[in-house]
Amino acid sequence: LTNVASIDGKFVTSAGAAGTAYAVGDKTVYVRDSTVFASDTDVLGNYEGGKLGITDAAGEGYGYKIKASSIGDLDEVSGLIRFDLYDGLQVVVDSLSSCGIVGSPYKNLKIASANTDSPVRGITVVDVAAAEYAWVQTQGNVFVLCDESAGTVAINTVAVVSDGVDGAATVMGQGVPNSEEDLDDLTTEGFLGEWLSAGVNGEYVPMWLRLE
Repeated sequence: LTNVASIDGKFVTSAGAAGTAYAVGDKTVYVRDSTVFASDTDVLGNYEGGKLGITDAAGEGYGYKIKASSIGDLDEVSGLIRFDLYDGLQVVVDSLSSCGIVGSPYKNLKIASANTDSPVRGITVVDVAAAEYAWVQTQGNVFVLCDESAGTVAINTVAVVSDGVDGAATVMGQGVPNSEEDLDDLTTEGFLGEWLSAGVNGEYVPMWLRLE
């Protein structure tokens, strides 16, 4: 997931100059930060489908879905990024406003593995090759590869990302209710849902997926 933590006072003009303000209804804004947006790979199309959020000062608390991101009118080393928004600004944003940026949660998905890919975005329902587009299921009844090596999967136990088999799911707390493993699992193994039946290691087992 591509994201930018809150950066302060970076809204600029289309030429990259400080001291600008954007009016209610504006659908194009410019942000400049040579550290965060150091190259075209940090900018071009990297945030489409994501959100630009105003985190502090004028306009704070509002979020806007990003239609497109581009390097704007200056050379890429200047750190200028242009955001085209689906909807216009609800309130004025000025040069002192801070913003945070989150890219599309479905861009460049890969096989989940514990501690590195949380939160999980969905379960593929067909085989998917690298660089292909595909649908992913985010809620409801789905069959998922079961890793039962660390604990017994039973009906209504909580399903989390496996820490031993990439792309698989296991049971939270190693299948022991209120075990000392519970807290670690919640913070390091992404939550998925509940198992709908007893599991068999290495087989696909039904789960009620709760990612939405």
